[in-house]
Amino acid sequence: MKEWIITDQDIKGVHVGICDLNGIWRGKRLPYGDLKKLADMPVRMPLSATAVDIWGNDVVANAAFFECGERDGLCQPTGRAPIRIGSGKDAGVPLLPMWFTDDDGAPHPGDCRGALARVLEQFAKAGLKPAVGTELEFYLIDPDNPGLTPAICPQTGRPFASNSVLAIDDIDSIEAFLDDVYAICADNDVPAETTVSEGGTGQFEVTLGYSPDALKAADDTVFLKYILRRVARRHGMEACFMSKPFGRLSGSGFHTHFSLLDADGHNIFSNSDVVLRHAVGGLLAGLEESTLIFAPHLNSYRRFREDSLAPTTLTWGYGNRTAALRIPESPDSARRIEHRVSGADANPYMVLAAILGAALVGVKTKMEPDAPQDGKVDYSSDQRRLPATWQDAINAFEAGTILPSLFDPIMMDSYRLCKRQELAVFAGRMTEFEAETYRGTA
Repeated sequence: MKEWIITDQDIKGVHVGICDLNGIWRGKRLPYGDLKKLADMPVRMPLSATAVDIWGNDVVANAAFFECGERDGLCQPTGRAPIRIGSGKDAGVPLLPMWFTDDDGAPHPGDCRGALARVLEQFAKAGLKPAVGTELEFYLIDPDNPGLTPAICPQTGRPFASNSVLAIDDIDSIEAFLDDVYAICADNDVPAETTVSEGGTGQFEVTLGYSPDALKAADDTVFLKYILRRVARRHGMEACFMSKPFGRLSGSGFHTHFSLLDADGHNIFSNSDVVLRHAVGGLLAGLEESTLIFAPHLNSYRRFREDSLAPTTLTWGYGNRTAALRIPESPDSARRIEHRVSGADANPYMVLAAILGAALVGVKTKMEPDAPQDGKVDYSSDQRRLPATWQDAINAFEAGTILPSLFDPIMMDSYRLCKRQELAVFAGRMTEFEAETYRGTA
């Protein structure tokens, strides 16, 4: 733990939290002095907190947590320092990231960070280590509007109006916001690199640096979302990570780049197209059953549209952004796979666990993919497609064969039951549009 967190007299309390299946922080506030006690006295919280639905409601069908009387679990620090948004009296309460462990210190099978750790253990046994970089897209919206509208641009005092890709003027318009984001990321060891404007009004993307530690890469992405939300609030905006907040504008993706390192730290994709193809084969084999992880919400499926850069087919290609998997143009030593399916609303721990795990299955079993897609994907062809609806994705998740080899049964049940409960809630709600359409016509 960093020395400044022990001695900083401005800190009055600390949030301790775990990341649930939906990527939401859940936990409690402790007095500042209790930070020193955590090494000898772990925090206890209900284990079911890992698997509540998007509204924070218990998933009562989840027998793993309720048949045992909803017992408490041990929350241990992950080893990362508390996340602090700024410094001094205006910094607010820092967040100490935790995860659930068993009594012997092993990651609990229902903890999403633990799920990724378990997949990485399989890599270690195979003498491999994934190196990962991520790209996160988001919108800046108006926090005072109950609907979804672009935020007021800090520079002009007017709502964002441009949807110009890679526009320097758009980046310049949020310069003060970005300066704060980069400074806070640096303070918290989050390697924020490139920022670009994207194709939506008030939409941007931040890229995180490549890391040979996939668990840290996932932590960094979760922390980046936390930082972006809180810094946006300080600048009178809201950072929105919905996959498709605006029907006519670009969706927000969470793209993952990765390569595989051998025991000497060499990228094995750089000298073996065969191993890269086998990894692609595993990824394609796992895409359908993993779509529920990459697109976890009702809104997620609005992003998958033909003639967009959000993939709809089970395809791969060299330098091809219309395919689900892209092999970017790069020097041989930087050869990697870009996974383009996940939305910005997904849980980074679950996403990386599903991606890396499927790739490892492909490498171990020498899976051969179909031929790479040459040029734009033909949406009218008979190529296999991603599940088109939330219900279809739940069904594919439950019928899958790759994910059960990666995740503990407790995790598999927790995830599917959580999503089924959320789907049932939405199915039971009537929208205003539905009522207006049918009240005088049906």
